[in-house]
Amino acid sequence: MKMTGPYTWVPPNYWMTDNARWGGAWGFLSEGGPGETLLEYPSLRRTLQEDDLWPIGDAWDFHCGRTRFSNLDYFNNALYARYGKAASAVDYTGRAQVAAFESVRAMFESFNRNKYISTGVIFWMLNNAWPSMIWHLYDYYLTPGSSYFAAKCANEPLHVQYGYDDHCVWVVPNTRDVTVGERSSVVATMYDTAGRTLFSATYNISIAVNPDMPFKVAPLPQLRPRGHVYFLLLTLLDNQSATESSNFYWLPTKPDVLNWNESNWWSTPCSSYADFTSLQDLPPVILQITWAADNRTNLANNATVYETEVVVTNPSQVIAFFIRFRLFDVRFSTPPILIPRAE
Repeated sequence: MKMTGPYTWVPPNYWMTDNARWGGAWGFLSEGGPGETLLEYPSLRRTLQEDDLWPIGDAWDFHCGRTRFSNLDYFNNALYARYGKAASAVDYTGRAQVAAFESVRAMFESFNRNKYISTGVIFWMLNNAWPSMIWHLYDYYLTPGSSYFAAKCANEPLHVQYGYDDHCVWVVPNTRDVTVGERSSVVATMYDTAGRTLFSATYNISIAVNPDMPFKVAPLPQLRPRGHVYFLLLTLLDNQSATESSNFYWLPTKPDVLNWNESNWWSTPCSSYADFTSLQDLPPVILQITWAADNRTNLANNATVYETEVVVTNPSQVIAFFIRFRLFDVRFSTPPILIPRAE
């Protein structure tokens, strides 16, 4: 049992490279997490006055924590070094959501992969009692941020993932509802920022004798493309070629370097950062969206449910990076209210 943090941002490779002293994936972490989970822009607009939206100032700090958590300076140093400086509140919150997803997913993936060494983790925190820039999976307005989707991705029943420590593909069962000896396959594909395929391989696998035991599939090449960043798409297929799990990573050619000698109860700083700034140069993509007619279902309590199937397609070769879909109710407010829990 430990209560060693962290409580603020750490890079994704922190969790599997911890030297068994701090908050990494070993033991039972009674509370901890990457800390800064910024409000998405629609929630930010509901929280701050128009004049306080940009640049970041006292109004933002008022919705942080106390003492060393009283502002976003520590997080911003890492965010700007890794993803580049933001030009607006919309730009900033988008970059912050990318950074939060990256670290929260890695946290849960690491604890799940090490499940017989890391016996448990309590994420700090689930939500907030008022609009906050830190510590939540969904915010005061019940709107899920990227951290929510990161946790949902990492904790799915049967999960394929990348190891930031060993650069290998892993399959992690989070359920015992797996047939021993069942044949599956993992497809690993790497892309550059222009959408060109750099590497692709298919690995045939069989679920181990212990269906609850994570297992290593194969090592992946460490690429050095231009732009310092590349993408990895992992897809786990069952024996009927249906998708069981899909996971998408953006990876640096040079990883974050943690300064373990400066670790403390709230974080471990980096002596150098990964470089994702070339993501700023990705060309815009116009997605194609189609939807089917409403399907009406009458329930036993006389309530009526309408369902619409929306299909989103990327017609180009360019990566459509970190697309977020939101469902708004435009009837009663300006700006329109984001419907909670809509994914």
